[in-house]
Amino acid sequence: MLGIGRGTAKLPIALNAGVPNSRILQFSDVPSEMLALLAGRVDAVALAVASVNAMAATNDHVERANPRTQPVGADGKHILGYSSLAFRQADADLRDAYNLELEKLRDSGKLLDILKAYGYTENELPAVRVTAASLCR
Repeated sequence: MLGIGRGTAKLPIALNAGVPNSRILQFSDVPSEMLALLAGRVDAVALAVASVNAMAATNDHVERANPRTQPVGADGKHILGYSSLAFRQADADLRDAYNLELEKLRDSGKLLDILKAYGYTENELPAVRVTAASLCR
């Protein structure tokens, strides 16, 4: 049984990977997924890296699957999932300033250093510059 957050992109990814719907339990929040895993209601959960790492760090019964790779869709292409932020359209200046500083952090290597504290690796960062516009084409 696989635990997945209700309304997340993980459901179509799991179905596309061949997990039958009958083997998926959907949960309304991350704590419910984690509790279901610990109680044995599910065998695995699909969560963000930071959530899995935090859980594994505090519980001997949880292990992160490594190496983690991006899932592959039915068309043979990798399905890329990115964490993101949303800005109001009226706040384009704030968005642009945020993106500029994020790019500086990434270019300097500091972004990865910051993310490593939460268990992220280079595998979780986009390999190339990715924009919302390029993903929404």
